[in-house]
Amino acid sequence: MLTGAPLLFLARVAAANLGHPVHEARIELRHREVPYAARLRAAFRCPVEFAAPRDAITLPRALALCPSVTHDPAVWTQALARCEAEVGPTRPTQGWSARTRGACCDLLTSTGRVPRLEQVAGELGVSARTLIRHLKGEDTRFQALVDALLQERSEALLRENGLAIRSVAEQLGLSDASDFNRRFRRWFGMTPSQYRARANPPATARS
Repeated sequence: MLTGAPLLFLARVAAANLGHPVHEARIELRHREVPYAARLRAAFRCPVEFAAPRDAITLPRALALCPSVTHDPAVWTQALARCEAEVGPTRPTQGWSARTRGACCDLLTSTGRVPRLEQVAGELGVSARTLIRHLKGEDTRFQALVDALLQERSEALLRENGLAIRSVAEQLGLSDASDFNRRFRRWFGMTPSQYRARANPPATARS
């Protein structure tokens, strides 16, 4: 039961993503066959092997190409930023550029606003002038690091068809959609809508 329940949950999630039972899947259980094995196979709707060398569920490769029905682009972006911020300080050879980026990620996630130089410098325990000097020593600028972070975030969010341009701007901590449009044109030479159209062509065009 303790092994079968999680595997059954995974099988149901896979079926929800594909839109039909995953008959191509295969379940492996290390314990001996149980009296209710037929009911398990009926629940999984795929082969279930007992006395296997491992507890595992093997899913069809096509499933990896399907977007998750539980995916939330906003939550994913925030979680990624938090992970970057948490992992960053543990890297012993990190330079000022990487530390600044980590602090920017953390502030953008926690405040919902584009991080300012003074804020980031305070997070790193130095003055704004000192931070500028350290970044110059690594041949970069604070604004360049912030722009690079916002560019990466904007590209990832725009690839999600369901997120409105206004919502993307909010996730980036920008004041409004027009501000986002101006910045995006400067970064990529096109509007966010044009980028989205290129990144997510219609299914008929892709085929």
